[in-house]
Amino acid sequence: QAAKVAGVPIAASCARGVCGTCKCLMTAGDVAMDHQGGIREREIARGFILPCSSRPTSDIVLDR
Repeated sequence: QAAKVAGVPIAASCARGVCGTCKCLMTAGDVAMDHQGGIREREIARGFILPCSSRPTSDIVLDR
């Protein structure tokens, strides 16, 4: 929702963290992510997030 309010277009199908369509690399910042299996632990370890099910806890930078 924060991206939408900021006018940042992010592709999403489910908007609940299931499909992984919105997956992108977070290069800076922190989020609290509550996903439903749309991302693997190894992707999270590399810095990927699902913006549709993440709440920024600081300023963030995404690389699409």
